[in-house]
Order: sequence, then C-alpha cells, then structure tokens
Amino acid sequence: MHAIVFKEESSNYKTALENIDISTTFIPVLDSSLVDIPALSKLLASSADAFDGVVVTSQRAVEAWRVAATAVQDVSEQHWSNLPFYSVGPSTSSALQSLSHSLTPPFSPKHILGGEESGNGAKLADYILSHEGSTQRSHGTRRILYLVGDKTASELSSILEANNVYVERRLVYATQPITAENVERRIQESDSTSADWIVVFSPSGANVIVPAIKRLGMAAKVASIGQTTSRRLQELYVSVDAVPAKPDAQLLADAIRESMAV
Repeated sequence: MHAIVFKEESSNYKTALENIDISTTFIPVLDSSLVDIPALSKLLASSADAFDGVVVTSQRAVEAWRVAATAVQDVSEQHWSNLPFYSVGPSTSSALQSLSHSLTPPFSPKHILGGEESGNGAKLADYILSHEGSTQRSHGTRRILYLVGDKTASELSSILEANNVYVERRLVYATQPITAENVERRIQESDSTSADWIVVFSPSGANVIVPAIKRLGMAAKVASIGQTTSRRLQELYVSVDAVPAKPDAQLLADAIRESMAV
C-alpha cells in the first residue's frame, strides 16, 4: 500500500507508516517564511520577567525562536529557560529540546510541557490552566507569550483569556499554500495517483488538496490530523477514514491500521 503525506518529509512519519507496510510520498503544500524577527529579538532581549510561560505550537515557531534568540543571546542577560514552554505534540516538543544544541542556556527551554498530553490547541489550553491556574501575580493577571503563524487558530488564546490568563500573540511566521494545480502536478510527477491513503495536516492544506485529488479522480482513503482539519475536509464533502487522537506519527499509523481492520 502507498500513502501521500502532505507535509515536508519526516522520518517519524515515514518509519511509522512503513511499519504497517505502507510506503510514502511526501508532498508539502505550504510555503512558509519567518516575519517580524527583529521585533521578537527585541522582546527576548528584555522581557522574560513579564511572562509566566511561552506557548509554541509548531516547528516553524520554534525556528523563529531560534533565529530571534541567536541575534541577542550574547548581549542579553534574560533567563527565558526559567519559564515553562508549552507545546502541541511530540514533534514540536522535540524541536524545542533541540534548541539546546544551538542556543545558550538562558534562551534554551528546560521545562517543556504539554507535548505528549496535548494534541490540539484546546487540549493544550486546558493543560496550561491545570498547570498555571488563573491566579494573580505581582504584576496582575498571569501572562503567556504565544508565538503564532498567520493562520494559527484563536481557540487556545480564547480559552486562556476566558480564564483570566493574558495571552500576547506574536506573529512570527506566515504561510502560503501552493495552488491546487501544483498539488495535482506533484502527485502526477511522483506517480502517486493510485495512492491508497492521503494524509492531510491542516484546513488550508485541505483547501488545495481536495480539488487536486478530485480532478485526478483519486479514490484514496483520507486520514486527517486533528478535528479542525477533519471538519474542513467534511465541509469539502470528503469522508474522513482515520483521525489520530494527537498529531503523532505512531498514532497516525495506529488510526490507519484500525480503519483498515474494520
């Protein structure tokens, strides 16, 4: 069996799917770029004491932190490592852990929480509330720094703010989906039009993937990463066959295997 995984190539996903006898083709559908890094660097150089934690929910946001911190780590005495860093999913947690290889200790997270337990923004918000609470501190309401992309959902922020936690959202990257025509071309070039499964990671990805697979007449089963993506696929009249509980390679493989066993 064969699956098209619509993301950058990942050894975790490749290995997990190969372990259930599914070969893979990886096709990224989003181009992204970092934005406003000088402003983030300025914040990192001066404001660690203003926050009670940092939320990072994507590997691109981790990269933004690395680039911004690298610019100031040799001239700043801020100690961000004293704060908890909250992440969604093991991949983002792993990326945060890897910062210790490139950043000085004050800017390298020591306390990385939520990744294994939290598979989406709502679950992470609940986790943060259970860890942080909504108590007051000397400067007032507890404060969280949240590094976001231009398409990051607001659900996590809304839940925290409804529970008296201030969230400072910092835009650090922007994404632009490739066109459906380019998705179609990449599927054809990879000889994957007869794939048995496709794996969709985001609503914006679904918007360009679905027209492409429909034009190609593909009859593949569909795995969706997350309920938000699943809802978007259903809005586009695509049946979803497998939804892992969290954005994790092994859980994806388990969900696909369970679907095939039905």
